[in-house]
Amino acid sequence: MNLKSDVRTALVAAAVILLALPGLARAQGDASGDKVINADGVAAIGKGDQAAARDKAIDDALRKAVEQAVGTLIESETMVQNYQVLNDSIYSQTKGFVRTYKIVSEKQEGPLYKVTVAATVAVGDVKGDLQSLGLLIQRMRRPRVLVMIPEENIHDSGWWWHWAANIGTVETQIIRALKSKEFTVMDSATIRKTIDKEAALKALDGDDAAAARIAVQTGAEVLITGQAVAQPAGSVAGSQMNSYQASVTARAVKADTGEILGTATGSGKAVHLNSTAGGNEALKQAASMVADDLISQIVQQWAKEASGTRMIALSVTGLTKELVDDLIAAMKQDIRGVAEVWEREYASGVARLDVDFKGDGEALSRALSGLAVGGGKLQLTAATANKVDLRFVAGP
Repeated sequence: MNLKSDVRTALVAAAVILLALPGLARAQGDASGDKVINADGVAAIGKGDQAAARDKAIDDALRKAVEQAVGTLIESETMVQNYQVLNDSIYSQTKGFVRTYKIVSEKQEGPLYKVTVAATVAVGDVKGDLQSLGLLIQRMRRPRVLVMIPEENIHDSGWWWHWAANIGTVETQIIRALKSKEFTVMDSATIRKTIDKEAALKALDGDDAAAARIAVQTGAEVLITGQAVAQPAGSVAGSQMNSYQASVTARAVKADTGEILGTATGSGKAVHLNSTAGGNEALKQAASMVADDLISQIVQQWAKEASGTRMIALSVTGLTKELVDDLIAAMKQDIRGVAEVWEREYASGVARLDVDFKGDGEALSRALSGLAVGGGKLQLTAATANKVDLRFVAGP
């Protein structure tokens, strides 16, 4: 039978566009990255052709085995290379294909043929696959990233003026790394001229509310903030050279909710005759470490959210406490994709909830808009990728 070879070929072709979630399969499989998955497949027996149905059921089971290994990332309608669509395909998070498989069980049940396979799925790390990363970013609605990291190099003074007027070494290095991975990066040089200084200072010190205000002002969905410092580290014995060291700390947050996507630190060292040049080189090294670490963490979090659930911050005004309980019950029962709901705060008729949801805030807002609760309904007032604001309107 050529089915096994055909399926493997199809899966290998599909794997070109798949995105890795680093270490996932390797942590659960053997040293080579292979993982054995049991999966069920089913197909209708058309025109009494049991053999054809069996082949389709096996194909279905093998596809599901790859999905189970790494989770689903891109929906079947997603366009792929050369703008062709792989019919009836689900694009998964990692490059994967079936090395071997065996039939565990098979049987006919009425008009259906069912099989269970034990498939050995080879999972590779293609984190650097730009096409795959581009698909992930597209799935996350291409979040705009703003980088705000002031730096103090050797002999610098008045860092605020310097930062407000220039793109420093650290920001330049991080922006280049982000753009090389297909991230949408906002023009910091233009934006920072309009940012309120007090809000910027608070955001750089870790004030999430201040970061949110900047996000509203600039339209950023992801904010990368931090600090960078370069200092002299002494002279090099027997020469006119001096050594310099730098440290960079940064964190990436969802600008609309303040949820942390990742944190990173980096350090660098350099030897140079010129103090400014030496400090810049040390800062560049530290920034490269931070950029790689942050990007890896952001990609992992986005891959997790794209294939599973994400936390949506929900605010509803005009509810009594009893109606809050009714709303939570209705969401769990009637809204598809809601895994769990937590009440975080209720005060002055405003309920703040966290919703573990399979989808983004836009999808949740569409599902909740018009939802009937206790003799009234919900009305949408605002929505972002991670936050939804509603109000309760009494009456029919």
